[in-house]
Amino acid sequence: MARTTGMLAWLLLCLVFCLQGANATADTQTILKEAEKHWNELERFWNNVEGAITVERERIDGQQERTVRNLEFLIAYPLALCKEIDVNGQEDVKGYNSRYYFHIRRSDPTSPFVLLGTSAPAPLLKHHVWANISCSKAVGLRDHESLFISQWKTVPHFTWLSGSQSINESDVVLRAQFRPPGITRPPIPRPYDVEFTLDPQRLWSIVRCDKTIYIPQKDGTLANPFGHFYEVEYGETNNSVPLPERVTVWFWSGGNRTPTVKETITFVRLTPRKASEAEFTLSAFGLPEPPGVTWERPTPWWLYGIVVGFALVVLSGILYKVVDRLRSRSAKPTTK
Repeated sequence: MARTTGMLAWLLLCLVFCLQGANATADTQTILKEAEKHWNELERFWNNVEGAITVERERIDGQQERTVRNLEFLIAYPLALCKEIDVNGQEDVKGYNSRYYFHIRRSDPTSPFVLLGTSAPAPLLKHHVWANISCSKAVGLRDHESLFISQWKTVPHFTWLSGSQSINESDVVLRAQFRPPGITRPPIPRPYDVEFTLDPQRLWSIVRCDKTIYIPQKDGTLANPFGHFYEVEYGETNNSVPLPERVTVWFWSGGNRTPTVKETITFVRLTPRKASEAEFTLSAFGLPEPPGVTWERPTPWWLYGIVVGFALVVLSGILYKVVDRLRSRSAKPTTK
């Protein structure tokens, strides 16, 4: 009897755990389904935007080190431009179009650009835009730009683990992990755990992200963790899209997660704008295109004017003939 009671208790306990797991999975999927409706709106905004940012990076572990960078960018996904302007006025520009990637530079705004190199483009995924094109090391900016979180569904070996309300119950916390197999040689896609805190009142935008990265060992274990966490402050909105004002990133390494570097990304402006591919080419900066690259020239506006004018002349002639014929018929005497 006692043995039977014990077995029943064990089965009941297993059933409770199974139901809890099923509810957790269902809640996570419900959250993702609801949030993706709004991430689509965020994605449309970030796919066609221009702006400027200031990146301030400083060590906070006792060493006196501080750098400030000013960047301007234009994104018309999958096209991208990023310009860095240093304190001496030197401009460093990286561009990405459908035919090639380029890197140019000039010493000041009055000097011509000099080509530093071109290469064939690799597929520019949304979560790689800043990693591929930006001069900045702003991890927070790259993650924020990429996190219409629905994009992570396309990343192999990325798994959503759970979703729940935050402590203050106004935000939602999503937890996930990335576990790529066969990590044996560079480039090494390092495994990581990540926790996103989202604000449902701001189109489910990220307000905080905590990412822990691991170094795989030969025995298959994960050790020597490092990573970063960041917070996003929002200001005004643009057609209901929340615009970030500041992203503060803290980088850490070691088991105690003590930050050693702080990075602050301040948005000077963010403006939605659709741009043509011509703005992402070497020609736009007064340089010749790479050998073998030619672009279709847009039809001149005056040619459209000629076509429209000719059509109006033809239409006027037809209308004149129709009106003249009607007048001739009405002028004929009627026979009795």
